Amino acid sequence: MDETAVEVVIRDMNAGITLSGYNPGAAFNFLTARLNDNPTLKQHFDPFRDRLMDYTDSDELLRPNGMERADYETMKLRPLPRNAPLQFREEILWIPGSEYFIRPDSGGRLADINLVPPRGLRFTASRPHFFSASLELIQDKCDFTDRETETIAELRQRIIAGESSIEEAFSHYPLWYETLKKQFSFTESAYYTLEAKISPQEKIPSRRLLVSLRLSSALGEQNIQFYEWIIL
Repeated sequence: MDETAVEVVIRDMNAGITLSGYNPGAAFNFLTARLNDNPTLKQHFDPFRDRLMDYTDSDELLRPNGMERADYETMKLRPLPRNAPLQFREEILWIPGSEYFIRPDSGGRLADINLVPPRGLRFTASRPHFFSASLELIQDKCDFTDRETETIAELRQRIIAGESSIEEAFSHYPLWYETLKKQFSFTESAYYTLEAKISPQEKIPSRRLLVSLRLSSALGEQNIQFYEWIIL
């Protein structure tokens, strides 16, 4: 019998910001407070947002700090830009300046950005799910200090472990709780990401399977559709 250890984690698929559609630049408005404390980010923000909007709009009109087809051709990046909404989230890495605002997680995935639904599938995302969002996104969206974020991480872990309810955990931090509720959802969506990871062992390479899908009792086995299915 194979005794290889496998770790399985289930998260809400709505864990980040949404870049789908024709106005992806608005998804970064939450950075306003952070920009005032970080001159480097502030310097690069308007160029990045203008380039993102030029990349996804349908015309060749150039925004003040943007880039259109001629600029990409000069950089030997033809046939960019798409001049249409993003088709997959990793596409944003093709936009110069994105490296200042896009953070891959420890596994290299852009977990702070929601998946762009494949053609034919719908995914309506509102506020990211608090228990699935990264601590970095929580800190940025709520403008928490490092120490405040550490405390929130401890409270979140207590709730996840079943040691206290949400109300009990935040009973001494009511203002934090109100701030979090404005930026994050505490209710699960019907969309989930399942991660199965083989623990590193001698002679066995570490592998991860990630599957994102909609779960519903109304869906039969033959009707399940996947938003992501990758092996890393």
